[in-house]
Amino acid sequence: MGLGYVCTIGPLAKKRFAQVRRRDIWFAAPLKFFATVRFEPRNGCDVTEINFYYPLHGSLHDQFRELSGLQQLHLDDTNVEGDLGVLQANTKLERLSMRATRVSGSLKNLQNASRLRHLDLSKTEVSGDVGELTNAELRYLHLSGTKVSGALLPWKEIQDLHLSGTKVQILGPSFLEDFCPRDAQGKWICPFPSLKSFDVSGTPLSTTVERLLRPFLGCGALQGIKAAECNLTGAIPSRLQVDSQGSFRDHTQWPVSQVLRVLDLASNNVTRVEALPAKCQALILAGNPSMDFKTGVLKKAINDKVALDLRNVLFVNTEDTKRLLSIFLCGLSLQSC
Repeated sequence: MGLGYVCTIGPLAKKRFAQVRRRDIWFAAPLKFFATVRFEPRNGCDVTEINFYYPLHGSLHDQFRELSGLQQLHLDDTNVEGDLGVLQANTKLERLSMRATRVSGSLKNLQNASRLRHLDLSKTEVSGDVGELTNAELRYLHLSGTKVSGALLPWKEIQDLHLSGTKVQILGPSFLEDFCPRDAQGKWICPFPSLKSFDVSGTPLSTTVERLLRPFLGCGALQGIKAAECNLTGAIPSRLQVDSQGSFRDHTQWPVSQVLRVLDLASNNVTRVEALPAKCQALILAGNPSMDFKTGVLKKAINDKVALDLRNVLFVNTEDTKRLLSIFLCGLSLQSC
């Protein structure tokens, strides 16, 4: 059951909230349409939240501009349409979620929403430069499947960053291009210190696995990296340069290796696996045409019960292939097989 909060404006009686409990409401109507809904008297007249969790119809209405106190708007998986420009004056927004709607417009309309922490516009027609969100205090940003572009920004509080299928520049002009995971004092650092989930699948990275992973080596909270169909090449490395002085560190010393649970590099051109993160629980390499594992890596992965997705992968090392197949077929431990 959906629960919405709207302020009564215009000709309506001055009551604070309307509790929307009917499932047959059409969101296309202006806010005064809610005069047909039973009101519960409250003091004042500030809208704080509008939440719907079931199918609606129609478009965002211009009267949203009058809801100056609006903090949360949740319209996920509805048929709502309209332009983000309607929300340009809602500068107190903290949570805006319109996933899988027909909403369009530019991110520029949200540039003054400095309190914005949760933004989900995935699977919409939204476009614009992600740089317009530079003033936001984002912790959760899902823009997958949109027309958004621009260079990535260093949001220090970001925890979930999903940009799959966009044209956002992860490297290149982004600040990540020359980011070193260890500073001059030898301290591990992370471009997104709170980041837990990072999804850039389907973005045209056209780079190596090493270059993508390097900025995140110092990230001690990052549990999932998804970069399928990104035109990645090369190996999953076991050792990388970590600072501007040319120092290298083994994968066992990377903070990210101790927390990363899921690594999805499906449908790229990854050619070799030299090592796996120590806590890795799932490695997805399906659709990489030719693959080689460093001696002992595949054996360790199976012993550690890592979920391996190797569908449509041609192994260069046929001995590894035979051993993998024999383990799956006989259902015994490595030592018995």
